[in-house]
Amino acid sequence: MVSSDPVAAQQTSRLVGEVCNSEGFFLVMSHGVETNLISNAHCYMDTFFDLHLFTKKKAQRKIGEHCGYANSFTKRFSLKLPWKETLYF
Repeated sequence: MVSSDPVAAQQTSRLVGEVCNSEGFFLVMSHGVETNLISNAHCYMDTFFDLHLFTKKKAQRKIGEHCGYANSFTKRFSLKLPWKETLYF
């Protein structure tokens, strides 16, 4: 496990940073998270994003917190809102 080895953790962190800077994204494979858990998370996210905006805003992420709902609204796109939604967990 990388987290128990500070040198490996530092090297992994550096590599992830390099990939993010050069490619803009990365994919984690062989992470050990069960497929069923991932599938359930996707189902719950679909259910959440299908809720009415008023209901989703009850889970709004607060300043300084790491979890919650966030959206990006721009008056220019007001007829097609929300054009970006995120659920941090």
